[in-house]
Amino acid sequence: MTRAGQGGRLAALDATRGVLACVVVVHHVVRAFGSLAMARWAHMAVLGFFLMSGYVLAYSYDGRPLVFMARRVVRLWPLYAVCVCAGCAVQGLALNPTWLVWWPMPPFQEGAVFDPPAWSLFMEAWATLIFPVLFWVTLRGRIFGMALAGLSFALIYVEPRLFCVPFFAIGVAATGFAINWPRRAPGLLLWLGKISYSLYLTHALVMIVAVRAFGSWGAIAVLPAVFGIAWLCWWAIERPSILLSRRVGATKRVAVQA
Repeated sequence: MTRAGQGGRLAALDATRGVLACVVVVHHVVRAFGSLAMARWAHMAVLGFFLMSGYVLAYSYDGRPLVFMARRVVRLWPLYAVCVCAGCAVQGLALNPTWLVWWPMPPFQEGAVFDPPAWSLFMEAWATLIFPVLFWVTLRGRIFGMALAGLSFALIYVEPRLFCVPFFAIGVAATGFAINWPRRAPGLLLWLGKISYSLYLTHALVMIVAVRAFGSWGAIAVLPAVFGIAWLCWWAIERPSILLSRRVGATKRVAVQA
């Protein structure tokens, strides 16, 4: 099993994350023309995000659940909060404080009203809560981890909106198996993987503005800006959040003089 705290980047997963984010972007481009042809693929992309999230988090988990949860909030919440406020401003919505809390599970049908892709962040919050348990069970052995992942599908019958969480559990359980991931990936895909979270949360808002101004073709015309704004948000918001999250719970090594 991949042990906690092993660290390092998994290039193949970073690249895949970038591809999946682009699938969601294409879905919203196509949807601007009234087609749901990419809806199933976008749905599968989100499931892929959760599966990889579970795997990567288990890959680097250091066994401190409270520190882990605090790091996830510091890592994910700032950009999410900015998109909540931006989405309300763009769509003329009154800001609901519970959206900023990032805790409830609103009855989203076609996505979050303030930012369509953001619905998955609510499930991410719940997955973060149960992650330490999933990891602990997986440490007991791969059979236990996979069994728990299978049982987690029962959550769908209790709360259908948590349908992504079992895939998160599968990702955690997958760390019980030795997987030889490719060590390299194309630079463009790695760049897309780096900005994938920003791209995922911001692209729909940019397209909403463009479609309102120029019609359906605005969703295509604005694509360069979609990627540019995603990179800007990564640089200005997400990158500082990542650096700050690494400081949460960090311990300083004190040199002992003989």
